[in-house]
Amino acid sequence: MLTFPPSRQLPIAVLIALLAMAGVVGALPGSVVPSVAAATDDPSGVDLSVDVLGSTGTPSPRAPAAPHLTPASARGVTQTTAAGSAEATHALGTEATDIAGVFTVSGVTVTPKSDFGPGGGDIVLAFTQRNVTTSPITSSLRFWITNAVGMQVAAVDDVTVADLGPGETRTVAATLHDVGQWTAFTGHVTMTPPAEVRGTALEPVSRNSLIVIPPYFLLIVLASVGALALALRSLPGVRRGRKATGLAGAQS
Repeated sequence: MLTFPPSRQLPIAVLIALLAMAGVVGALPGSVVPSVAAATDDPSGVDLSVDVLGSTGTPSPRAPAAPHLTPASARGVTQTTAAGSAEATHALGTEATDIAGVFTVSGVTVTPKSDFGPGGGDIVLAFTQRNVTTSPITSSLRFWITNAVGMQVAAVDDVTVADLGPGETRTVAATLHDVGQWTAFTGHVTMTPPAEVRGTALEPVSRNSLIVIPPYFLLIVLASVGALALALRSLPGVRRGRKATGLAGAQS
């Protein structure tokens, strides 16, 4: 054990106290931290030189976040114009409907892109419209999916179909991602045309279509649990334990 003469005990105690204060103050955010620059030991005592360093820097202002704008292409939306009359007829399908002599529209097609993960994969909704007038028309579409209880699962809003030309047939497809394990889905699309075209008042038009997608992830989980249970039941130790329990019950 080290001992010090009484003449040195007081300066050493002061030194220890200053070091302790430096540790405590340094732990506080935004505080000044004293640092011991030099210490000399001489017969007359201990000389201390303390430099106090303050926080003189000014934090740079954070730049404001730019608005998050997602173009239609980044949201998985594509628009394709039919190359000829045969392709246009095929795109409109068997549910083609005339809208006030201004549009011919299809039903909504629902195409699954299944995934074995918990996200359930994607669903692609497609809708086709033809301009049967002599002037370009701009309209907007909204795609969404609901589950078996009518809850919205995913949606793509405000898809602009700009300047659909006279006689043009255009198919708009939207991919909705990670739709989950709901099994039964209904795909929806609503087309909102101009309020009036050539003096004809127009209203939004909606189309719906049902699709059933097996919940592959849940089926894999259930199959794995069942296989694990069968494997555990077939272990020798488990069989002996069951037999011993059965004999004990019979004897009692």
